[in-house]
Amino acid sequence: MAGEVVLREKVVSFLSELSPAARNMLIRKLEGSGSGDAVGEQMRVILEAARSFSGGRDSRPAETQPAAIDMKARIFAPFAVFMVDEKLVNKQRGWILRESIDTLWTFLCQEVLPEEFLEWREPRVSDDFTAPGALDKEVARLQALAFEKLVQRDRATQDEPKAHQRFLSRMGGETAYADFQDMVDMRGRLLALERLFTKLPTLSSGGDASDRLMIEPIQAYLSEMPGDRTWVAAGLCSRISTTATLARIATTLAGSQDAVDLRKSSGVPFIDIGLSMAERHIIRFQNQVRSDRANAQVTGEMRRFHEALRGLTTNLELENDSAWRARLSQLRRRFSEIIAGEIERILPVLRQALRVDEKSQPTDSDGAEALFQISVFATARLCRDSLAVNELLTRVTPSIDQMVELYARELPERLRRASGEYRSAALKAFDNLIAIAEHTNGEEYAAYLRRTRHNLLQPRSA
Repeated sequence: MAGEVVLREKVVSFLSELSPAARNMLIRKLEGSGSGDAVGEQMRVILEAARSFSGGRDSRPAETQPAAIDMKARIFAPFAVFMVDEKLVNKQRGWILRESIDTLWTFLCQEVLPEEFLEWREPRVSDDFTAPGALDKEVARLQALAFEKLVQRDRATQDEPKAHQRFLSRMGGETAYADFQDMVDMRGRLLALERLFTKLPTLSSGGDASDRLMIEPIQAYLSEMPGDRTWVAAGLCSRISTTATLARIATTLAGSQDAVDLRKSSGVPFIDIGLSMAERHIIRFQNQVRSDRANAQVTGEMRRFHEALRGLTTNLELENDSAWRARLSQLRRRFSEIIAGEIERILPVLRQALRVDEKSQPTDSDGAEALFQISVFATARLCRDSLAVNELLTRVTPSIDQMVELYARELPERLRRASGEYRSAALKAFDNLIAIAEHTNGEEYAAYLRRTRHNLLQPRSA
């Protein structure tokens, strides 16, 4: 036995130095030398080692662990196109908050049907569904059972306010309950909606030809099923690149661009969804500001908010409708207040990133925060038509320009004279100045500062 182990190790060591093609050729030659009892004991060990190493046709790979079944994901998969991560101030009908799915699932597993669902609380491996279609049938059964029992509980508490309030609380609150009601209303429509969505472009680019491919099937569908307009609008958010597509669908359904005509038509939910998409950009911006403050993501959400409002208002007079006018105003005000809170802090932040003296030297975090603030400021100037920050920008801009001009004169001289740690600090401040100036004065001015920096760093001639 010991000799067999040593032989196997030698074979593996030898095979490791061969190319895959050479190993396979060796295996074929070994297999051609005989089989069964005709193969000597040493030859058998060599052949088994070679097959094991190379994954030959007679090798026995280790059994792979079957994939765990995520029953929650499978049961709620038909609603995936309607799911969002952002909790709006006012629920958008047709959108289901992913958080609601989590609380609803917990409620099912722990209280409503623990005997059926508790074992599926977390994804798990099961050998019960090896027959073709068995798992799909079980998913359908559990989905039907879940909604049946939840609807029964809902109806049973309708006439008892305290019991109904407890039901809402256990389900996850008002938002989760509203999402549950949407799913109940959608369930019977899911197959028809899925057939419609398969006819639509995966992603509309917003051009006339692309939008026509989107509009025509929707118009035909809603002519037969006008009651589905909210669900159709809600399911489009992942398939469009601009809210202008929603505006075109709405005006086509209304036969008019006038807000009064739109309000009377099937186009209403498409405008509402467009406004809700703008609100999602506000929430994403706010989350980014509170977390990692990544410049690209934050300024990207600002631009996308701007584009969302432009897509809805360029060809539509939404201001002529009191409800849409109020919502537009609320969205602008809300986003502007968040952005203004950042811009109000910009002057001391920039100063901290640019000042170099005995008491103050910029750190890496000072530079990162200054770049974040100036990115927000510069993007707010580009998107000012969609915001309410004109007065703030008018007040702050001259001070920022003066600060850039001041340090553009001061830092080269300070870098020229500095040595040791002060030189490193001055260089860091100069780099911060270049990044800031690129946003405030443009690439040409930033390039001038880079050349100045380069010249200052050249070795001084004797």
